[in-house]
Order: sequence, then structure tokens, then C-alpha cells
Amino acid sequence: TKPIDVPSTSCLSLTSKTTIKGRSAVEVRNFLATPTNWPSIVASSFGVEPAEPLFPGGKTNAVDRPLQKGERVTEIFGLPPLLP
Repeated sequence: TKPIDVPSTSCLSLTSKTTIKGRSAVEVRNFLATPTNWPSIVASSFGVEPAEPLFPGGKTNAVDRPLQKGERVTEIFGLPPLLP
């Protein structure tokens, strides 16, 4: 398969609605918005890492805390190679 190249100028939005007993909306949102959690809940997410800065000397953000609007990460999709 060919990787999907999403230009940095594109806008991706995801909206979800859920109820989890014993967890507040803030706890669920923070869990889902923290990139390091994605591989444990999305089968096709192999890993995450900080995104390249938009410009030389630009800032990157952490992947171990909830992302805020406008922050970016690089997500590695796909499954690892199968060993014989």
C-alpha cells in the first residue's frame, strides 16, 4: 500500500461522542487527545512522534499530553511487518 501524504496546510477534524461509566468527559477527552494512547486504541496506529516544525527553528509539541487545537504530531499508520 502507498502511504497517504497529507499536506501540512490541510485541516483534519474528528468528532466523536461516547459515554464511559466511571469516567468524566474531561478524562475521556484527555485520554483520546493524548497521542501516545492512540496505538492502544486504534489497530492501524503503530506509533506517534513529534511533527516536524512548520518552519526552521519552529516549535514542536509533546506527544505524551493532550493535544490542543492547532498542535500537530506525526502518526505512523500500518501494522509492523510479519515475521516468518
